[in-house]
Amino acid sequence: DNEDVVVSAVKKSEDGDEAIIRFCEMNGKSGEITFELFGKKVKSQIGHNEIKTFTGNGKILNLVEWEK
Repeated sequence: DNEDVVVSAVKKSEDGDEAIIRFCEMNGKSGEITFELFGKKVKSQIGHNEIKTFTGNGKILNLVEWEK
């Protein structure tokens, strides 16, 4: 529902059967996104130029693979 945000990927999780959906903010504008996936409505904030990834049940995924 945000014209500045595009879906960049919809795929199956690499470590399970869950769906993954990834959004990219394209115009440098922070805002809110709302989407419905498999009957579940999810609202979230997205920062300017941010890439945000969710599971099929609306949980935000942190894709950082290492910790400091």
